[in-house]
Amino acid sequence: PAEADQRFEAMVAAVTQVVDAARIRPAAYVLCASSRMAVVRPLRLAFRGRRKVAPAVPFELEPFLAVPLEELAVDFITIREVDGETEVLAVGVRRAQLLEQVEAMRAAGAAPAAIGLDAVGMTRLWHASLKAPTGLRAVLHVREEGLILAVVYGKTLAYFRGLASTAAHLHQNPGAVAREVQNSLRAFQAQWKGEGTVGELCVMGIELFDDERRLFEDGIAMPVMYDEVFPKLKQAKKGLAATAQVSLDEDAPARPRQRYAYWEATVGVAFAAMNGGYSLDFAQGELAPSTAMIGAVRHAVFSGMLLVAALAGVAGYGYVSYRKSQQDLDSIGAKIWELYADSFAESEREFKQRPN
Repeated sequence: PAEADQRFEAMVAAVTQVVDAARIRPAAYVLCASSRMAVVRPLRLAFRGRRKVAPAVPFELEPFLAVPLEELAVDFITIREVDGETEVLAVGVRRAQLLEQVEAMRAAGAAPAAIGLDAVGMTRLWHASLKAPTGLRAVLHVREEGLILAVVYGKTLAYFRGLASTAAHLHQNPGAVAREVQNSLRAFQAQWKGEGTVGELCVMGIELFDDERRLFEDGIAMPVMYDEVFPKLKQAKKGLAATAQVSLDEDAPARPRQRYAYWEATVGVAFAAMNGGYSLDFAQGELAPSTAMIGAVRHAVFSGMLLVAALAGVAGYGYVSYRKSQQDLDSIGAKIWELYADSFAESEREFKQRPN
């Protein structure tokens, strides 16, 4: 249809505009997909080891699907191994929806090397900021188009779900949103087979007035805190201001925390794609990158973590770049490590200990 052609052309034009605006030529790209396209299901498999688990996950997920398995790109996160079994969080995304975005990026000369999910990226960024993550903790990511509730267990992701409420609903009827969040947490706790209960909820991406906060907290049966990771990153404001796409005026009438929600998703997906912990990657089959591109992804993604925030505002894509010159690459990498070490010191030590 003509409308479909126009949509695709518009997507290609949007990606091209972002790529052309880059001051340095990107060497690798990461697609930040929306979790609203995802099917999520916790599974327990009767064996251990990724070699056995990976091929079994799609077939274990199939009975819970409303669409044929062949229509989905599937990946998973291991939650824990216990009593000879493996608990995983299986996630599927429609291939057709991803392929449209991937083809648009390819047509613009920006073929993605990896495909991540915004919910996982935002949770990874928040999770890395915790000093000593233990037990079960919940985080509520507030965005204009919807809320995402996630639960982490120790150092991994145990659950996430997109909620029907939006940022506007949280302002208009905090009590109703609190009931939706509380019901989702109860549903998670009912199916959770591990030890402990969710002990606290962190709300990200919104600043509530005192009355709104009180009404929301009255409906949550646990301590509630409010935080934001992205503004803590050094040079983050400078990077956003350079794009001229968001206002960073602290006196602006818009509530400041809402200004960072989309940037946290793109930077988080870049952070997760460096393979330093749990992540999802749906770049499989026809969505997969070329062999030459795969080798550059890990270094490119991490080295360009700040540039991703500056470039990913158009069409919801995250991009990662590094300079061709090894001297420039070393310089950029050193600056990024300095920034990362200041913000997430403990996570840096963990990453450095991982084998290449």
